[in-house]
Amino acid sequence: MKKVIVIGDFGYFPDSLTFFQERGFELYYIQMHLRLKHFKMSDAFLKKFNFNVISIDNLESVYPLLDSETLVLSGPTYFGEIISNIMLPLRIKDACTENMEALYQISKYNVEHKCGAKCVRYFNGDSGFGTQNALDYFNDKMKYVDVLSFDNDALRDLFMKNSEVARKKKTIIAWLETPLKRHVIHNTGKIEKRFISLGRCLSAFDEIRRNKDKLPITFFPIQYNDINAFKYWLMKYGFSPRKLSYNLTYCTSKLHHTTRGRKLFRKYESAAAFGISHMYDAFLGSEQEFIAHKDHYLSIDGQNYAFCAATPKEIYYPFVNNANKEACYMMYGIIPIISNKTNPYYKKLLDNKMAICISSKQELADLLNMPEETIQKYRDNIYKNIDMFTFDNVGEKLIKLLD
Repeated sequence: MKKVIVIGDFGYFPDSLTFFQERGFELYYIQMHLRLKHFKMSDAFLKKFNFNVISIDNLESVYPLLDSETLVLSGPTYFGEIISNIMLPLRIKDACTENMEALYQISKYNVEHKCGAKCVRYFNGDSGFGTQNALDYFNDKMKYVDVLSFDNDALRDLFMKNSEVARKKKTIIAWLETPLKRHVIHNTGKIEKRFISLGRCLSAFDEIRRNKDKLPITFFPIQYNDINAFKYWLMKYGFSPRKLSYNLTYCTSKLHHTTRGRKLFRKYESAAAFGISHMYDAFLGSEQEFIAHKDHYLSIDGQNYAFCAATPKEIYYPFVNNANKEACYMMYGIIPIISNKTNPYYKKLLDNKMAICISSKQELADLLNMPEETIQKYRDNIYKNIDMFTFDNVGEKLIKLLD
């Protein structure tokens, strides 16, 4: 029997893991003690999608499952001891450590008993080291892992630059936290020249938020004190928003929030031409600074440096991170507005004319003059390159590891 054993919580689009079920795999889930509210795969989710749940306290029951038809999949973060991550609640850091420890025990047993399973550790952009101690811990826990998977080439370069253990491992580029193809639409409908923003805002983007009344931007989640947003919703849709955000990724304990949220988002927001991503410090020149001193900012010590005192993330972060909001936008044919051309994933989006890069508020305003024909070409390009932001090809890549 083919099996996928998932260690920990994949907070964004975990429903894509059903890809494996549809290809004859049985799904197992190793449940940690520390499950973060905003990212955990809820009990209702696990039941709905027929996961076999095993407690981390009972890892011995996992060992008989390990054979040449078994894929062990762990992730998605390694916070290390980077300064901004040290400020995270202890529970978040401990959850990451617990995940690493579980993978270590399983992968060690797999190697020592020649079981033949493939153990994969996936890393998204919220990963790095920051100290030699964090690097040493990573090297120790990855000793028996077969494959390291990264969202993009720059993130892989960061690990290759710093870790001798990583340099000896097989690596793949695979953005796991993405939707299935069947949830993506080819948007040929009405075009409204306006912006939406999903989720948190980072750094320079706050400058846009402070001037939101001058541009047609809707921020989700809508804040309770944002009276203008409530009025907008009421006038446009004829009712007050009972739910102030759309949950598109199953980051919820109530599954109908995602099912309903995807339907409502398509109905009410897919006409929006543009979706704003994290702007980081793009308006302040951080990309030029990173390029000029790239080796330093990817080093263990350099990973701790922010561009300015007000920046919530370190300077390297925008260039190794695939923001999940981009996948949400492209699901509905909304053009991502991004902050730099150096991130290798962003570069591919720009090369395929699927996204637009800006470096000032004025460039954002200028987008409102874009002809509808041009906007539709971007929509078409997004759908034509669907493999760049969906899970199906990633799933096939992971299955091939068992060959």
